[in-house]
Amino acid sequence: MMTRLHACLCLLLIASAGSAYSQRSIAAGMMEIDSGVSLELSSVFDPLPNSGLVPMKVSVKNERPETLRWNFSFQSTTKQYPKQHEHQSQFTIETSAGQRQTATWLVPLSVAYGESVTGNFHHELRVTAEVPGIATREYSIHERSAIRLPSIALSPSLALSSHARLKVAHKSIPSLKGSHDAFGSEFSLADLPEDWRGLSGFDILMMTDQEWLSLRAPQRLAIVQWARLGGVLDLYHQNPVTPASLQLPTLEQKGKHRLSLGEVRFFIWNGTGLEPVSTVRQYAETLRNARQSKILKEAYGNDWLLRKQLGQAGGGAWQVMIFLVIFGLLVGPVNLFILAPSHRRHRLLITTPLMSAAATVLLCVIILFQDGTGGRGLRLALVNLQPEEATAYVTQEQISRTGVLLGSHFQTKQPMTLEPLALPTSPWVRLTQDRQSGQTMLTLENDQRGGTYFQSRSEQAHLLRAAIPTRARVEWKAGVAGDAAPELVSALGTDLEKIFCADASGQLWCSDQPLRTGQSVKLKKCSMADLRTDLREITQQAGGHLQSRFLTDLLRLDLAPGTFIASSRSRASEFQLETLPSIDWQKSYSLFLGPVVHP
Repeated sequence: MMTRLHACLCLLLIASAGSAYSQRSIAAGMMEIDSGVSLELSSVFDPLPNSGLVPMKVSVKNERPETLRWNFSFQSTTKQYPKQHEHQSQFTIETSAGQRQTATWLVPLSVAYGESVTGNFHHELRVTAEVPGIATREYSIHERSAIRLPSIALSPSLALSSHARLKVAHKSIPSLKGSHDAFGSEFSLADLPEDWRGLSGFDILMMTDQEWLSLRAPQRLAIVQWARLGGVLDLYHQNPVTPASLQLPTLEQKGKHRLSLGEVRFFIWNGTGLEPVSTVRQYAETLRNARQSKILKEAYGNDWLLRKQLGQAGGGAWQVMIFLVIFGLLVGPVNLFILAPSHRRHRLLITTPLMSAAATVLLCVIILFQDGTGGRGLRLALVNLQPEEATAYVTQEQISRTGVLLGSHFQTKQPMTLEPLALPTSPWVRLTQDRQSGQTMLTLENDQRGGTYFQSRSEQAHLLRAAIPTRARVEWKAGVAGDAAPELVSALGTDLEKIFCADASGQLWCSDQPLRTGQSVKLKKCSMADLRTDLREITQQAGGHLQSRFLTDLLRLDLAPGTFIASSRSRASEFQLETLPSIDWQKSYSLFLGPVVHP
């Protein structure tokens, strides 16, 4: 009887763990006395991650007789004396008379560019809620964020049993002393986002196998998509499990369970708690060179080949110097002694403003002639096709140099994450990898972005990630004789220059001819040495994120049976993510990979 009662209590504890750690409340209750409007606002994760998009849950109630429009402004700020980086976003919601309306918004967080890997930084999230003409309230969250650990999300069961001890262990480890005592962010299973972008600020997601199985199908899909774009899912289990038993579409290579750019790792635990010190040490060493915030702040150096191909900015300082010398002579001696001599000094009131205005116009013409308008750039997209999920997972790195921009706002066509990258110091770089970096001020309203993503006469780089619905695929051609070389058919919408694939037995095949959309190409036998040689040029274009999370290992591993990898230089590929229209992407590299589908 007692054993049965104990088992029931354990099951009840696990079942209630998902709600025991609820969201972090930011606002609750009536906005103003007798206003007839009330608000509940909370963050799904507590504390907030160091970057990415964080899901915010909002519930508004309208007890007034008219329909109301609510305006929400989020201002995420990383505070580093003497400057700060800022990301602003705007959202709206409407409520009919006497109704309650709920929504979940993905709010972008500012990144602490220039902050060293050993330090901490202060983060503030300020929220302004306004019902025009009725009520306006402001709320804020202040946090001291740690950057010596990866950004971790900790499930309710693991948090309930271990989080307090993990925090204590974190403070006791000498190498981590001086950093903030937070180890991971807690969340409720019910609130885990159904959009992968809601997890984009985390490097690692820790949960038990039973919690994984209890999630709704859209939540599991969001986690898989997040992992395919670079996340690591750590599953803790008591009984033996396999990826298949947990409905995880991983690919096993050399003992690792890979999910495209990401990975699923399995750990045995006793069900009652994690050993605190060894767990903290383990995660302190995990993903040391592939943490999201580190990649954004310092992973792209002078050895990034795309930046080298962009070349040095053309020197035009001599033109400006000559102009200034001539202007100095005109506005000084010529103006003073010829145009306005001693007996006609009053002319200076006319000649000096006219000469200054003319000089300003002429200087603008010189700058336009020297730098032009718009800009030029280069980009590399890694496109992982997953036909069974009808999705292409795109990770794009790009760098550009601009002249005079007539506009810096742009609209993104696909749901994506878009982050500026810090670059080594240069006269053209404003967002640098040291504390002398310029400030970022980014804006987001619906899909409209603006601010300092692109600035006139500057060099900037970005990391973009998206999960794009598509039916594109590469197929084995049907009807080919069993003793003949296989053929491939493309339904990609873009031409592939070099293509390699492995059949079910692991034999590697390649093509001598490009593979064009709707056409087929015959294959010949080849080796991994051929693949590494032919694809090296494009894979070496990759910078910090792709190299650290994938391409470094890619050419060391055998191509998995039933998969392909191919390169393209098409500038019109539907899988390349677009940003500012005035940038001319002079080179667009693409690397495609995924399973080859049987017709």
